[in-house]
Amino acid sequence: MRAVSLDVLAYLPAPLQSHLRVVLGATRGHVLTAPDRWEQFLEELRRATSDVVVVDPCADGVSRAAALAVALDAHPATPVVIYTPVSPLSFRAIAELGRHSAHQAVHQIVLHRYDDEPRRFLEMLERQPGNALSVALLDRLAPALADLPPALTRAVERLVRQPTDFHDVADLAATARVTIRTAYRHLAGAGFTSPRALLVGARLLRAYAYARDPRQSLEAIAAKVGYSAPRMMAKHMREVIGVTPRAVRRQVRPWEFVDTLATWLCPSPGPAIRVAPRRATPFAGITPGWERPVHARADVALDVALDVARDVGLDVAPAADAPRASAVRQTFDASWLDHPPRPRIA
Repeated sequence: MRAVSLDVLAYLPAPLQSHLRVVLGATRGHVLTAPDRWEQFLEELRRATSDVVVVDPCADGVSRAAALAVALDAHPATPVVIYTPVSPLSFRAIAELGRHSAHQAVHQIVLHRYDDEPRRFLEMLERQPGNALSVALLDRLAPALADLPPALTRAVERLVRQPTDFHDVADLAATARVTIRTAYRHLAGAGFTSPRALLVGARLLRAYAYARDPRQSLEAIAAKVGYSAPRMMAKHMREVIGVTPRAVRRQVRPWEFVDTLATWLCPSPGPAIRVAPRRATPFAGITPGWERPVHARADVALDVALDVARDVGLDVAPAADAPRASAVRQTFDASWLDHPPRPRIA
Protein backbone atom coordinates (compact mmCIF):
# COMPACT_ATOMS: atom_id res chain seq x y z
CA MET A 1 0.00 0.00 0.00
CA ARG A 2 1.24 3.48 -0.88
CA ALA A 3 2.26 5.68 2.04
CA VAL A 4 0.45 8.96 2.58
CA SER A 5 2.73 11.88 1.66
CA LEU A 6 1.51 15.40 2.26
CA ASP A 7 2.40 18.79 0.83
CA VAL A 8 1.54 21.10 3.73
CA LEU A 9 1.29 24.87 3.41
CA ALA A 10 1.55 26.70 6.74
CA TYR A 11 1.39 30.27 7.96
CA LEU A 12 2.19 30.14 11.67
CA PRO A 13 4.14 31.95 14.38
CA ALA A 14 7.58 30.53 15.08
CA PRO A 15 6.70 28.26 18.06
CA LEU A 16 3.79 26.63 16.25
CA GLN A 17 5.78 26.26 13.04
CA SER A 18 8.59 24.53 14.93
CA HIS A 19 6.14 22.08 16.48
CA LEU A 20 4.53 21.37 13.11
CA ARG A 21 7.97 20.53 11.69
CA VAL A 22 8.41 18.00 14.50
CA VAL A 23 4.98 16.52 13.77
CA LEU A 24 5.63 16.13 10.02
CA GLY A 25 9.19 14.96 10.57
CA ALA A 26 7.95 11.81 12.27
CA THR A 27 7.12 10.36 8.83
CA ARG A 28 9.27 10.52 5.72
CA GLY A 29 7.82 12.04 2.58
CA HIS A 30 5.92 14.99 4.04
CA VAL A 31 6.84 18.44 2.67
CA LEU A 32 6.26 21.68 4.59
CA THR A 33 6.15 25.08 2.88
CA ALA A 34 6.11 27.89 5.45
CA PRO A 35 6.33 31.43 4.01
CA ASP A 36 7.48 34.19 6.36
CA ARG A 37 5.17 36.89 5.01
CA TRP A 38 1.41 37.01 4.53
CA GLU A 39 1.70 38.00 0.86
CA GLN A 40 3.95 35.00 0.17
CA PHE A 41 1.45 32.72 1.89
CA LEU A 42 -1.38 34.02 -0.32
CA GLU A 43 0.76 33.47 -3.42
CA GLU A 44 1.46 29.86 -2.42
CA LEU A 45 -2.23 29.33 -1.68
CA ARG A 46 -3.17 30.61 -5.15
CA ARG A 47 -0.90 27.98 -6.72
CA ALA A 48 -3.22 25.29 -5.28
CA THR A 49 -0.52 22.63 -4.99
CA SER A 50 -0.92 21.81 -1.28
CA ASP A 51 -2.80 18.85 0.19
CA VAL A 52 -3.67 20.72 3.38
CA VAL A 53 -3.28 24.26 4.74
CA VAL A 54 -2.40 24.83 8.40
CA VAL A 55 -2.85 28.46 9.39
CA ASP A 56 -3.11 30.74 12.41
CA PRO A 57 -5.30 33.71 11.44
CA CYS A 58 -3.36 35.81 13.96
CA ALA A 59 0.13 34.52 13.13
CA ASP A 60 1.69 37.98 12.85
CA GLY A 61 -0.12 39.54 15.79
CA VAL A 62 -3.13 40.95 13.94
CA SER A 63 -6.35 39.23 12.89
CA ARG A 64 -6.43 38.39 9.19
CA ALA A 65 -9.68 36.44 9.41
CA ALA A 66 -11.58 38.45 6.77
CA ALA A 67 -8.75 38.28 4.23
CA LEU A 68 -8.17 34.60 4.99
CA ALA A 69 -11.85 33.83 4.41
CA VAL A 70 -11.70 35.44 0.96
CA ALA A 71 -8.55 33.50 0.08
CA LEU A 72 -9.96 30.18 1.27
CA ASP A 73 -13.24 30.68 -0.58
CA ALA A 74 -11.22 30.85 -3.79
CA HIS A 75 -9.97 27.31 -3.05
CA PRO A 76 -12.94 25.56 -1.44
CA ALA A 77 -11.62 22.03 -2.02
CA THR A 78 -8.40 22.59 -0.06
CA PRO A 79 -8.64 21.19 3.51
CA VAL A 80 -7.81 23.78 6.15
CA VAL A 81 -6.72 23.31 9.75
CA ILE A 82 -6.73 26.30 12.11
CA TYR A 83 -3.75 25.89 14.46
CA THR A 84 -3.60 28.62 17.05
CA PRO A 85 -2.72 29.35 20.67
CA VAL A 86 -5.40 29.94 23.28
CA SER A 87 -6.10 33.68 23.36
CA PRO A 88 -9.07 36.05 23.07
CA LEU A 89 -7.68 37.41 19.77
CA SER A 90 -7.51 33.92 18.27
CA PHE A 91 -11.06 33.01 19.31
CA ARG A 92 -12.43 36.26 17.91
CA ALA A 93 -10.60 35.57 14.64
CA ILE A 94 -12.05 32.05 14.43
CA ALA A 95 -15.57 33.39 14.95
CA GLU A 96 -14.99 36.07 12.32
CA LEU A 97 -13.63 33.51 9.88
CA GLY A 98 -16.80 31.45 10.25
CA ARG A 99 -18.98 34.49 9.57
CA HIS A 100 -17.09 35.64 6.47
CA SER A 101 -16.39 32.35 4.69
CA ALA A 102 -19.07 31.05 2.35
CA HIS A 103 -17.58 27.55 1.87
CA GLN A 104 -15.09 27.00 4.69
CA ALA A 105 -16.87 26.05 7.88
CA VAL A 106 -14.23 25.95 10.60
CA HIS A 107 -14.50 22.27 11.46
CA GLN A 108 -10.88 21.59 12.37
CA ILE A 109 -9.26 23.62 15.10
CA VAL A 110 -6.08 22.56 16.90
CA LEU A 111 -5.11 24.47 20.03
CA HIS A 112 -1.40 24.80 20.74
CA ARG A 113 -0.33 22.82 23.83
CA TYR A 114 -3.81 21.31 24.17
CA ASP A 115 -4.63 19.34 21.00
CA ASP A 116 -1.26 19.10 19.23
CA GLU A 117 0.25 15.90 20.62
CA PRO A 118 2.49 14.88 17.66
CA ARG A 119 1.08 11.45 16.87
CA ARG A 120 -2.55 12.54 17.07
CA PHE A 121 -1.87 15.76 15.16
CA LEU A 122 -0.16 13.83 12.34
CA GLU A 123 -2.99 11.32 12.13
CA MET A 124 -5.47 14.17 11.80
CA LEU A 125 -3.47 15.76 8.98
CA GLU A 126 -3.16 12.45 7.13
CA ARG A 127 -6.90 11.87 7.44
CA GLN A 128 -7.85 15.10 5.72
CA PRO A 129 -10.71 14.67 3.23
CA GLY A 130 -9.59 12.53 0.33
CA ASN A 131 -6.05 11.65 1.47
CA ALA A 132 -6.67 8.09 2.69
CA LEU A 133 -9.19 7.47 -0.10
CA SER A 134 -6.73 8.73 -2.72
CA VAL A 135 -4.03 6.41 -1.41
CA ALA A 136 -6.46 3.47 -1.48
CA LEU A 137 -7.59 4.18 -5.06
CA LEU A 138 -4.04 4.64 -6.33
CA ASP A 139 -3.10 1.38 -4.64
CA ARG A 140 -5.91 -0.39 -6.51
CA LEU A 141 -4.83 1.19 -9.81
CA ALA A 142 -1.12 0.54 -9.25
CA PRO A 143 -0.76 -2.32 -11.81
CA ALA A 144 -2.29 -0.18 -14.57
CA LEU A 145 -0.33 2.92 -13.52
CA ALA A 146 2.88 0.89 -13.78
CA ASP A 147 2.21 0.47 -17.52
CA LEU A 148 2.11 4.23 -18.11
CA PRO A 149 5.07 6.53 -18.84
CA PRO A 150 6.33 8.01 -15.54
CA ALA A 151 5.19 11.55 -16.37
CA LEU A 152 1.64 10.39 -17.12
CA THR A 153 1.60 8.27 -13.96
CA ARG A 154 2.52 11.33 -11.91
CA ALA A 155 -0.18 13.36 -13.65
CA VAL A 156 -2.85 10.76 -12.84
CA GLU A 157 -1.67 10.60 -9.24
CA ARG A 158 -1.92 14.38 -8.96
CA LEU A 159 -5.38 14.28 -10.53
CA VAL A 160 -6.57 11.79 -7.91
CA ARG A 161 -5.06 13.85 -5.08
CA GLN A 162 -6.01 17.32 -6.42
CA PRO A 163 -9.03 16.88 -8.73
CA THR A 164 -10.01 20.55 -8.78
CA ASP A 165 -6.69 21.45 -10.43
CA PHE A 166 -7.90 19.73 -13.63
CA HIS A 167 -10.77 21.09 -15.72
CA ASP A 168 -10.50 18.87 -18.76
CA VAL A 169 -8.37 16.27 -20.53
CA ALA A 170 -6.13 19.02 -21.88
CA ASP A 171 -5.04 19.85 -18.32
CA LEU A 172 -4.16 16.21 -17.67
CA ALA A 173 -2.17 15.99 -20.91
CA ALA A 174 -0.39 19.28 -20.22
CA THR A 175 0.62 18.12 -16.74
CA ALA A 176 2.10 14.96 -18.27
CA ARG A 177 3.70 17.00 -21.09
CA VAL A 178 2.04 14.91 -23.79
CA THR A 179 -0.62 15.56 -26.41
CA ILE A 180 -4.24 14.68 -25.75
CA ARG A 181 -4.09 11.87 -28.32
CA THR A 182 -0.97 10.45 -26.70
CA ALA A 183 -2.68 10.51 -23.31
CA TYR A 184 -5.63 8.59 -24.77
CA ARG A 185 -3.32 6.06 -26.40
CA HIS A 186 -1.25 5.34 -23.29
CA LEU A 187 -4.24 5.18 -20.94
CA ALA A 188 -6.17 2.87 -23.25
CA GLY A 189 -3.11 0.63 -23.56
CA ALA A 190 -2.88 0.39 -19.76
CA GLY A 191 -6.53 -0.63 -19.47
CA PHE A 192 -8.14 2.63 -18.33
CA THR A 193 -11.61 3.44 -19.60
CA SER A 194 -10.66 6.96 -20.75
CA PRO A 195 -8.97 10.16 -19.52
CA ARG A 196 -12.37 11.79 -19.08
CA ALA A 197 -13.51 8.93 -16.87
CA LEU A 198 -10.48 9.63 -14.67
CA LEU A 199 -11.58 13.26 -14.34
CA VAL A 200 -15.09 12.20 -13.32
CA GLY A 201 -13.80 9.53 -10.95
CA ALA A 202 -11.36 11.87 -9.19
CA ARG A 203 -14.11 14.38 -8.52
CA LEU A 204 -16.49 11.73 -7.24
CA LEU A 205 -13.81 10.33 -4.92
CA ARG A 206 -13.28 13.75 -3.35
CA ALA A 207 -17.04 14.32 -3.18
CA TYR A 208 -17.44 11.03 -1.29
CA ALA A 209 -14.69 12.06 1.13
CA TYR A 210 -16.57 15.26 1.93
CA ALA A 211 -19.93 13.45 2.08
CA ARG A 212 -18.69 11.32 4.98
CA ASP A 213 -18.90 14.48 7.10
CA PRO A 214 -22.64 14.89 7.85
CA ARG A 215 -22.15 18.59 8.58
CA GLN A 216 -21.49 19.34 4.90
CA SER A 217 -24.46 19.75 2.57
CA LEU A 218 -24.46 18.07 -0.82
CA GLU A 219 -24.83 21.48 -2.47
CA ALA A 220 -21.65 22.72 -0.78
CA ILE A 221 -19.83 19.50 -1.66
CA ALA A 222 -20.75 19.83 -5.34
CA ALA A 223 -19.37 23.37 -5.38
CA LYS A 224 -16.17 22.34 -3.61
CA VAL A 225 -15.31 19.63 -6.14
CA GLY A 226 -16.03 21.84 -9.14
CA TYR A 227 -19.57 21.06 -10.25
CA SER A 228 -21.70 23.99 -11.37
CA ALA A 229 -24.84 22.26 -10.08
CA PRO A 230 -25.52 19.42 -7.60
CA ARG A 231 -27.60 17.60 -10.22
CA MET A 232 -24.47 16.93 -12.30
CA MET A 233 -22.73 15.36 -9.31
CA ALA A 234 -25.83 13.28 -8.60
CA LYS A 235 -25.99 12.17 -12.23
CA HIS A 236 -22.36 11.02 -12.25
CA MET A 237 -22.71 9.31 -8.88
CA ARG A 238 -25.67 7.28 -10.11
CA GLU A 239 -23.89 6.33 -13.34
CA VAL A 240 -20.62 5.31 -11.70
CA ILE A 241 -21.60 4.00 -8.25
CA GLY A 242 -25.22 3.12 -8.96
CA VAL A 243 -26.89 5.18 -6.22
CA THR A 244 -27.57 8.82 -5.40
CA PRO A 245 -25.19 10.95 -3.32
CA ARG A 246 -27.61 10.78 -0.38
CA ALA A 247 -27.59 6.99 -0.54
CA VAL A 248 -23.80 6.97 -0.91
CA ARG A 249 -23.52 9.03 2.28
CA ARG A 250 -25.77 6.62 4.22
CA GLN A 251 -25.02 3.20 2.77
CA VAL A 252 -21.66 2.94 0.96
CA ARG A 253 -18.57 2.17 3.01
CA PRO A 254 -15.11 3.42 1.94
CA TRP A 255 -13.80 0.10 0.67
CA GLU A 256 -16.99 -0.43 -1.37
CA PHE A 257 -16.74 3.00 -2.96
CA VAL A 258 -13.06 2.62 -3.85
CA ASP A 259 -13.53 -0.89 -5.26
CA THR A 260 -16.51 0.12 -7.40
CA LEU A 261 -14.77 3.24 -8.67
CA ALA A 262 -11.52 1.37 -9.44
CA THR A 263 -13.46 -1.27 -11.39
CA TRP A 264 -15.20 1.42 -13.41
CA LEU A 265 -11.98 3.33 -14.12
CA CYS A 266 -9.95 0.28 -15.10
CA PRO A 267 -12.26 -2.62 -16.02
CA SER A 268 -10.85 -6.10 -16.31
CA PRO A 269 -10.91 -7.71 -19.75
CA GLY A 270 -12.58 -10.76 -18.17
CA PRO A 271 -16.22 -11.20 -17.21
CA ALA A 272 -15.60 -10.67 -13.49
CA ILE A 273 -13.26 -8.62 -11.36
CA ARG A 274 -11.92 -9.84 -8.04
CA VAL A 275 -10.28 -7.51 -5.57
CA ALA A 276 -6.80 -8.62 -4.60
CA PRO A 277 -6.47 -9.29 -0.84
CA ARG A 278 -4.94 -6.51 1.19
CA ARG A 279 -3.08 -6.99 4.43
CA ALA A 280 -3.99 -3.56 5.74
CA THR A 281 -6.50 -0.82 5.05
CA PRO A 282 -6.08 2.93 5.41
CA PHE A 283 -9.58 3.23 6.86
CA ALA A 284 -9.73 3.04 10.63
CA GLY A 285 -12.17 0.50 11.99
CA ILE A 286 -12.65 -1.36 8.70
CA THR A 287 -10.77 -4.63 8.58
CA PRO A 288 -12.54 -7.14 6.31
CA GLY A 289 -13.34 -4.93 3.36
CA TRP A 290 -10.31 -5.45 1.13
CA GLU A 291 -10.64 -9.22 1.26
CA ARG A 292 -14.15 -9.28 -0.14
CA PRO A 293 -14.66 -10.11 -3.85
CA VAL A 294 -16.45 -7.62 -6.04
CA HIS A 295 -18.05 -9.02 -9.19
CA ALA A 296 -18.91 -6.71 -12.07
CA ARG A 297 -19.28 -7.26 -15.77
CA ALA A 298 -16.57 -5.39 -17.64
CA ASP A 299 -18.85 -4.69 -20.60
CA VAL A 300 -21.32 -2.95 -18.27
CA ALA A 301 -18.54 -0.74 -16.92
CA LEU A 302 -17.56 0.20 -20.47
CA ASP A 303 -21.17 1.01 -21.35
CA VAL A 304 -21.40 3.31 -18.35
CA ALA A 305 -18.18 5.06 -19.38
CA LEU A 306 -19.58 5.68 -22.86
CA ASP A 307 -22.80 7.01 -21.34
CA VAL A 308 -20.83 9.50 -19.28
CA ALA A 309 -18.93 10.63 -22.37
CA ARG A 310 -22.15 11.12 -24.34
CA ASP A 311 -24.08 12.80 -21.53
CA VAL A 312 -21.71 15.71 -20.90
CA GLY A 313 -19.08 14.07 -18.73
CA LEU A 314 -18.05 17.27 -16.91
CA ASP A 315 -19.68 20.67 -17.01
CA VAL A 316 -16.39 22.40 -17.79
CA ALA A 317 -14.74 23.93 -20.83
CA PRO A 318 -13.97 21.50 -23.69
CA ALA A 319 -10.55 20.07 -24.38
CA ALA A 320 -8.26 21.77 -26.87
CA ASP A 321 -8.92 19.46 -29.81
CA ALA A 322 -12.66 19.07 -29.20
CA PRO A 323 -15.31 21.02 -31.12
CA ARG A 324 -16.22 24.18 -29.21
CA ALA A 325 -19.77 24.79 -28.01
CA SER A 326 -21.39 28.17 -27.69
CA ALA A 327 -19.20 30.82 -26.12
CA VAL A 328 -22.17 31.86 -23.98
CA ARG A 329 -22.49 28.48 -22.22
CA GLN A 330 -19.39 26.32 -22.44
CA THR A 331 -21.08 22.97 -21.98
CA PHE A 332 -18.86 20.14 -23.13
CA ASP A 333 -20.09 18.22 -26.17
CA ALA A 334 -18.52 14.80 -25.74
CA SER A 335 -19.93 13.15 -28.86
CA TRP A 336 -16.48 13.31 -30.44
CA LEU A 337 -15.32 10.84 -27.78
CA ASP A 338 -17.39 8.10 -29.43
CA HIS A 339 -14.31 7.54 -31.58
CA PRO A 340 -11.28 8.26 -29.36
CA PRO A 341 -7.76 8.11 -30.80
CA ARG A 342 -6.55 4.56 -31.34
CA PRO A 343 -2.99 3.25 -31.09
CA ARG A 344 -1.06 3.21 -34.33
CA ILE A 345 -0.52 -0.33 -35.58
CA ALA A 346 3.05 -0.92 -36.68
